[in-house]
Amino acid sequence: MILRNTHPLQADIAEDVRRRQEALQRLGQGASIAAGPSTARAALGVLHELAQAPETADKALALLHELQVHQIELDAQIESSRHALAEAELALRRCRAVHDLLPVACLHIDASACILAANRTACAWLGREASALLGERLDRLLSPADMGGLRDRLAALQLGRGAAPWSLTLLRTAARPAWSVQAALSADEQPGHYLLVWMAASPA
Repeated sequence: MILRNTHPLQADIAEDVRRRQEALQRLGQGASIAAGPSTARAALGVLHELAQAPETADKALALLHELQVHQIELDAQIESSRHALAEAELALRRCRAVHDLLPVACLHIDASACILAANRTACAWLGREASALLGERLDRLLSPADMGGLRDRLAALQLGRGAAPWSLTLLRTAARPAWSVQAALSADEQPGHYLLVWMAASPA
């Protein structure tokens, strides 16, 4: 609100209200007016004092009412944001649970074929915990020929072309023999990230 005259007391009101609004925007935590920072308390104190003086009461009360309305609106926005955030976090947990329980192996990799994330099925196939796979390069898990096929498909996706499914062989581990799997590669929504999935075909 802009005050049209330059009465010193009214200038004080305008300045304190401005500080109060800035404090509310910084807080963003639904704090009540009484529980605000020291600047806000000082501003409200000035408004209450001016509301007692006949020459400033009308404008002080109007500004106080406007400030209280602003607080209510801000509280409602914060509550709405918290509700939306809670729903988004729940949806994310559900997606992660579904991703983890898929019967196909899923690896999220970058353009250099480094593993960024893996679901439980992929971890079981590779005989490693997800935390141990992070940062692992796929050339330690695939043969040189299969790595060449993977790099060709990564290059095709980077050029905006499709990548046809193909067969590749997972190298033997202490827990299982080498296996031939049917794999597919697609671009992730995040630039530079890709999703490699496979399902078992037969022992190599």
